[in-house]
Amino acid sequence: TAAVCTPSRASLLTGRYAMRLGLQHSVLKLADDDHLPLDEVLLSAKLRASGYATMAVGKWHLGFASVDATPLHRGFDRFNGYYNGAETYTTHTTVQGEPADLSFYDYHDQNAADPLLTDTGIAKELDLSVDGTHSVYTFDNAAQSMLYEHNQTAPSQPYFLYYSMQAPHWPTIPPAE
Repeated sequence: TAAVCTPSRASLLTGRYAMRLGLQHSVLKLADDDHLPLDEVLLSAKLRASGYATMAVGKWHLGFASVDATPLHRGFDRFNGYYNGAETYTTHTTVQGEPADLSFYDYHDQNAADPLLTDTGIAKELDLSVDGTHSVYTFDNAAQSMLYEHNQTAPSQPYFLYYSMQAPHWPTIPPAE
């Protein structure tokens, strides 16, 4: 794998070297019109097709220039996290990319079975309930909630949880406690 986000994530989820995906050089930038190639079948899609419940929590960073590049369209039933490569830990706003003044709130709590999704599969509204809460806690709570809900509703169904922590990423801001 690689020492940076996008290539390692792409390799993990596809089982292919990042160079074969065209993602070997660096990470995707905020204003990039790029993403993990859509013709690549992800582990999540294969597992879902085999009957698994599939969940993703944390940092996506595999592109969102197209709705088809986002987690719910790449084999995940649930997604709680952010699409971009870097964001603040508590305000959940983007801090990476060019132009430098491009910044927006980027925190999603999505469920493929949720009627609040638009026809394109993107949530009509972002999850503003976590604004001000450190991502170490929001992601941990999201993962626990997803697993609890899964165990309550489908305890015999196998599951795949892709948990991609923000904690080791710039800008490093530890929780106050």
